Amino acid sequence: GVVFAGQVVDRHLRSFALSMLTLTLALMITSLVFTVNSWVGIAVMLLWGLSFGGMPTVIQSGVSRIVREESELGTAMIATIYNVGIFAGSALGGTALAIAGLSSLFWIVGATMALSIAVVYFSRRNGFPTTKS
Repeated sequence: GVVFAGQVVDRHLRSFALSMLTLTLALMITSLVFTVNSWVGIAVMLLWGLSFGGMPTVIQSGVSRIVREESELGTAMIATIYNVGIFAGSALGGTALAIAGLSSLFWIVGATMALSIAVVYFSRRNGFPTTKS
């Protein structure tokens, strides 16, 4: 995923980000729906590496377009946001599992991935422009 992202991120940042997030959403839904089939699980994990593996490259490129000369600030923001995301995802997922069970993850995954897609889609002026900057 990282190698693929590195090859296309400069020319197609916005469309690549939207495509990979949409593919990741589809894979997450597939993995939650077809949990009993191990072959589906293996295929999903391989495709997950392709779709989401390159997202750090995409996010770094998007942030660098916004912060420009303030690269230290951008890198610090990314590290902070990753850690907040890990905390929030763990807390939300653990709470949802304890209260509502495994099926609740379907809705949480759908909502958070839809939010991610919306952020990229509506960031067309700065982080994910419609044309190369």
